[in-house]
Amino acid sequence: MSDLSRRCGFWSARRCKVGRTSGSRRRSGTFAARRGYSAKVKKLRWHTKFGEIVVLEPQYRHKTSRVRPFVLGAKVSPRGCSRPLQRAITDFAADNPFARVQLKLREHYGFEIGESTIQRIALGHGQAIFESGRPSLEFPKAPGRHNQIVAQIDGGMIPVVTPDVDRKDKRKGKTLSWKEAKISLAHAKGSRTPVYGGGMEGGVEAAGQRLFACVVRAGFGADSHVHAVGDGAPPPPRGQAVDRGPDRGTVRRTRQLFD
Repeated sequence: MSDLSRRCGFWSARRCKVGRTSGSRRRSGTFAARRGYSAKVKKLRWHTKFGEIVVLEPQYRHKTSRVRPFVLGAKVSPRGCSRPLQRAITDFAADNPFARVQLKLREHYGFEIGESTIQRIALGHGQAIFESGRPSLEFPKAPGRHNQIVAQIDGGMIPVVTPDVDRKDKRKGKTLSWKEAKISLAHAKGSRTPVYGGGMEGGVEAAGQRLFACVVRAGFGADSHVHAVGDGAPPPPRGQAVDRGPDRGTVRRTRQLFD
C-alpha cells in the first residue's frame, strides 16, 4: 500500500482522514489527500476467467499528473483482460475464427467478449511470438549440451483470405490464396521434449534459418552432430555451390552441419 493511500484511508472507509473538500462526497467524490493533491474514487473494470470484476479505485492527481496505486500494484489495465484469460483466448483463436471464440468463451466460462478485443489479443501475442522467435545465424563455438541432435522440417498449405483494400465493405471482394507454413522440430537423441519453430514468412532460406535456430536451442554446439530426418524429398547435390553473398561462409558451415 502506497504512502498516499495510507494517508488518505480510501482502503478502509473510503473517506480522507485529512479532511473532505467542500460539497457532498456523493456528488463530487473528491477528497483532499495532502496539500496540492486531490483524490477521486472511480470504477475500475477488467475481464478475467471468472467474469468481469468491478472495484472502486482511488485515483490521485497532482497538477497535470495522475497516480493510480491500485493499477500499478495489481498490474491490471482498465477494461483489459487478465493473463489467464488472454491465454484462453489465444488458445481458442489459434484453432477457430475470432467470431467463434465468443461462443467458446460462453460455453466454457459463461461470458462473452467483443470480437475486436479477441482479435487484438490474439494478434498481439502472435506478433510477440514472431518478434521473439527471430533466429540468429551465429554458429556456436562452445561445446553443446548434447552430442546427438535429431532435426526435421515439414510444411503444409494454409488458406489465406485477403480483403480488397479498395472496397469500403471489407466483406466483399475477398481473394483466397494458399501459403505454405513450415514447422521445424529439433531435440536431443532420446529426449521427449522437442523444440519447435515455424512460420509462413520467407522462403527456403528463412525456413532453414528457423530450423538452425531450433537445433541450437535444443543443445547443439561445436562438437555436436545432427541427424536430419526428411520425408523423401530429393536433397540437393552434394558440393553444389550456393551463392548467398556475405553469408556464404555461414551457409557453408550450415551445410556441413547437416551433411
